[in-house]
Amino acid sequence: MDVVKAIESNLFGYLEAFGNIPQGQLFKTPELCWTHTGSSLLNRAFAARLDGNASGQIERVIGFYQSIQSPVTWMTGPSSTPEDLEDQLIQHGFRHLSDWPGMALPLAQLEPFTLPQNFSYQLMDASDFETWTRIARPCFGLPEAAQSAFDAIFNALLLGEDAPFQGYIATMDRQPVSICLSYLRDNAVGIYWVATPSEAQRRGLATALTYQVLKDLEGQAEWAVLHATPAGFKVYERMGFKTYCNIGLYAWSP
Repeated sequence: MDVVKAIESNLFGYLEAFGNIPQGQLFKTPELCWTHTGSSLLNRAFAARLDGNASGQIERVIGFYQSIQSPVTWMTGPSSTPEDLEDQLIQHGFRHLSDWPGMALPLAQLEPFTLPQNFSYQLMDASDFETWTRIARPCFGLPEAAQSAFDAIFNALLLGEDAPFQGYIATMDRQPVSICLSYLRDNAVGIYWVATPSEAQRRGLATALTYQVLKDLEGQAEWAVLHATPAGFKVYERMGFKTYCNIGLYAWSP
């Protein structure tokens, strides 16, 4: 398996899922995908394989989000074309937010990890949903005004009919301390939305949860893939993940 393709394929499938929920919209062509999710924080454009008319396609995306007065984040990667796409995004008013390392680890090489004492985890169900979102919201800087839309989106993604993602909650001494979700596609399991409240950080709890989820899923996929934020990069590197590509984030607002 081409690991770079696996990283991008998992990311693209994950992003498409946000457009496929009942309140979402997915616009998909062989050249480009973009979504409207019901929350301005989660709109994405991605999978760009544009020809010489990249400017026209960028303006088309801008026109859509301008019409609904909503921002969008364009995600670039190793398969993005043309080569100067990121420069063209800047020229059209996008600003560079960050670069996320696209990381991967063969699940057969997952190193043994000693779980913290009194640590446990479980697959999330409807009774855990409020706890899962309560941990996620502040960890990802979600403003209070966006909480209702956020909860509706993730209710569909984690609990809806044929929900594409699986959510997990870790506890320490029966207190919720960390969350994440997984997404399986093309022989790879993607790990997303890893979060630990500030009062429980620096105790290895997110590492423990990620390890346990991957250990349980190693029979269902060959690779674990993720897109590390600066805060999580060293954690995943210590777990054995290696960087294979970079994912660029470019934001536009009306």
